[in-house]
Amino acid sequence: MLFADFDEPARKLLRKLAEPERRLIVLSSATVEVAEAEIVAEVAHEALLDDWKMLSGWIADRKDFFRLRNKLEADATLWIKNERRHDFLIPAGKPLLDAQDLLAKALDGEIGQVLRNFVESSVISDQNRQIKEEIELQNTLKREQALRYEAEKSKYTAQRWSIVANGGLTTVIIGLLSIIFWPEI
Repeated sequence: MLFADFDEPARKLLRKLAEPERRLIVLSSATVEVAEAEIVAEVAHEALLDDWKMLSGWIADRKDFFRLRNKLEADATLWIKNERRHDFLIPAGKPLLDAQDLLAKALDGEIGQVLRNFVESSVISDQNRQIKEEIELQNTLKREQALRYEAEKSKYTAQRWSIVANGGLTTVIIGLLSIIFWPEI
């Protein structure tokens, strides 16, 4: 696991566990002089993890936690640099659900206020988007209903005029027939 994936308190603990008198963790790199981002933290004795399932599960969970937290902190910084624009928020769906899960699983002090604001702003933005979509859907349904009403009204009006026209035509025909045949009656 990369040393850079951990926050400063965790790095301090790793350094302590890597001290010569403890040697539970080994901090290694490919070169002697290396940036902290390239240091790898490894368990000195794999047998510790093999027999301690709870610890190995916690380490695996926390690894993903810190990796996601670091990514979201970088995204939050970018969001702030871009004047907190909505298009820099966490997208809806799995990324936002993962971010909410991160907040829920965080221990005290693991999440800074900037990251918390970033996730919460993303949630609010997504809720607003959903409300807007629901309103648009309702408006579309109302417009469709109004169009159907107007179509039915036009159909009914056309039928009435047809009846009137047919009735009028019938009256005219009867009138003409009575004029033509009146002298004979």
